[in-house]
Amino acid sequence: MGQCRIIARQYKRSDALARLRAPARLESAHDRQVVRWLKKALRNERGKAIAGHWNYDANRHLLLRAALKSELSRKCSDERSSCRKRETPPAD
Repeated sequence: MGQCRIIARQYKRSDALARLRAPARLESAHDRQVVRWLKKALRNERGKAIAGHWNYDANRHLLLRAALKSELSRKCSDERSSCRKRETPPAD
């Protein structure tokens, strides 16, 4: 679990998507599309692990988890900051 946290702290979307062999269209995609792709890729990778498939890659699995965690935390922090902006009363 510690490895995943370290990767998540150093996360850069463009680098991670390139390493994960993501479609090029995701580079400029909305956050929701990137999260959806990451969830699907992680689900597929888990399936390979459970089945004992020869193509399973533990490093890819870790990177997918870290990328998904970073994207979700970015989304939450963006939502929190926008909520704070709305909640602050106007200055007189």
